[in-house]
Amino acid sequence: MSIVLNGTNGETFPSWTTATRPASPVAGQTGYNTTTSALDIYNGSAWTTAISSTSGGAAFSNITLNGSSSGSTVLQSSATASGTVTLPAGTGTAAVQGVSTNIVTGTAVTPTSGTTASLATGIPSWVKRITIQFYNVQMATATSSLVVQLGTSGGFVTTGYNSSSSYEASTPVAGFQSATNGMQFGTMTSNTQILFGTYFLHTIGGNIWVGSGTNGITANTLASSNSGFLSLGGVLTQLQMSTAAGTGTFSAGTFNILYE
Repeated sequence: MSIVLNGTNGETFPSWTTATRPASPVAGQTGYNTTTSALDIYNGSAWTTAISSTSGGAAFSNITLNGSSSGSTVLQSSATASGTVTLPAGTGTAAVQGVSTNIVTGTAVTPTSGTTASLATGIPSWVKRITIQFYNVQMATATSSLVVQLGTSGGFVTTGYNSSSSYEASTPVAGFQSATNGMQFGTMTSNTQILFGTYFLHTIGGNIWVGSGTNGITANTLASSNSGFLSLGGVLTQLQMSTAAGTGTFSAGTFNILYE
């Protein structure tokens, strides 16, 4: 006998406790479990919980989410901006496949003047790794030691870095530089040189950020290896490239970031 839901009154399922469930159920048999405050459904071999109420929503067990080729399946966080979708710890695996936003691409910037270039603002607090990409970077004048500077909501930090850069040219010429006003990137000595490469920033917790990267400079075939770290006084929210250790200004080039 089927149950038909009519009008606004609905119907009431039979009820039991976990201990008094039917001893010989049949597949599809359903009832309200007063022990768990949930609907029990017998799947032919075991009792399963259909829906259980929780504070602020409902809990589902053994649910498969199927999207379509033209639609989407959404795990919705709370309505507030700070809401999150939490995957509980355990021995299982959470797989995110075919998602283009696992790594977020920033907005490319092309500085043509000034001594700083803003790389990003409004960096989300959950970010743990940032990749800085740059190519065709040129200076209007010579002698500029480039650094990456990190910032919080209170502004950019220009002191307290531990950073160094080693370089070697094709002549060969080798050298070493250090900086305390940013993550060291090496020095451009001519407005005919072009800088290109990548730089990686990682947090190891406690707002401590470690950086490393490599770059090349054309014209004198210079390559450098760079690293550094900074214990930031707050959550990272912004980044900029600066010529603070030199006299040059930007004249061309493109910067962009990836974060995850």
